[in-house]
Amino acid sequence: MSNLFTFVKNYIQRRKTKISPLAILHNVKCDKSTGIKAFARLERAEVGSGTYIGSMAAAYDCKIGKFCSIARDVYIGGIHPVDWVSTSPCFHIRDNATGVYYGDKTFSWSKETVIGNDVWIGIRAIVLPGVSVGDGAVIGAGSIVTKDIGPYEIWAGNPARLIRKRFDDETIKKLLEMKWRDWDDEKLLQKSDLFDNTRLFIQNE
Repeated sequence: MSNLFTFVKNYIQRRKTKISPLAILHNVKCDKSTGIKAFARLERAEVGSGTYIGSMAAAYDCKIGKFCSIARDVYIGGIHPVDWVSTSPCFHIRDNATGVYYGDKTFSWSKETVIGNDVWIGIRAIVLPGVSVGDGAVIGAGSIVTKDIGPYEIWAGNPARLIRKRFDDETIKKLLEMKWRDWDDEKLLQKSDLFDNTRLFIQNE
């Protein structure tokens, strides 16, 4: 009965937001404008405003910035203790999928994965634990990211490699300095007509 009550309570609360009542969230901080689709699973995560996470995606032990576009079936972070006797969550996660837990040892989630702001991650991409993805980066569909990605870089492949940068270095520098993702809603609305022209956008800050 308590599980049913919790489900109904969460359903009502999430109806007021963009978070599907069928999303599975444990220890997650997010904004009222964060969109999380059905059957996505997030644990020990922080998600910024204007970011959406597609259905069946999973994110563990990570920080995800503002205005990110994360497609369905994307997998971010997650790690098991390889130096313990067993890597099974039965020994390091009390609330694990098996429902079985032995002992009271606490596993330190030291490899936090960081996704910057305005990052686009394509369908079925995997970002390994501890990786840092810079602002404005793009990760191609089906890619496996094993290394840090710089701001406004496009990576793809298995393992993922740098394809090219979205803009020249001077443009990237100016976009990073502007920190437009931190503007309030009023300023974003004022500048919205310029988002399709990067040069004019920078010139009319």
